[in-house]
Amino acid sequence: MRRITAVAVTLAAAGAIATFSTGAASAATGNCPDGHGGCSEPGWYTVSGSTGNLAVQNTDGVNNVIGGIPNGAPVGVLCQRNNGSTDPYDGLYSKTWDYVEAYFNGGWNYGWVYDHYVTTAAQDSNGWSVTVVCGFTNNPG
Repeated sequence: MRRITAVAVTLAAAGAIATFSTGAASAATGNCPDGHGGCSEPGWYTVSGSTGNLAVQNTDGVNNVIGGIPNGAPVGVLCQRNNGSTDPYDGLYSKTWDYVEAYFNGGWNYGWVYDHYVTTAAQDSNGWSVTVVCGFTNNPG
């Protein structure tokens, strides 16, 4: 069982978005220095739409696979980057990647996954999934 040490709430009202957070700085911020989110506790989403296992990458780009996560599996998004590589293998041109905690390679590990295959909200014009919220839903682990 995890103890939540950070809480963030994203509110959208009248077209404005504000994020409020409490708690310690995130270790994920170091892995996502210009990223969005920076949670010490992940927001939980699901892998969806991949034709097989979603490739987990060592960096925010293709061709450095370190594992795979099946459709329907939970992923804890710790932060996002919107300047990674595209996914030319699937004909996708977004540059948004999620740094996640997920079960792969026989245990709970960390890596980068292409945001298109995670059930975060649609990306805004800058490439962010604006509802990436620390501590969203329950940790399945």
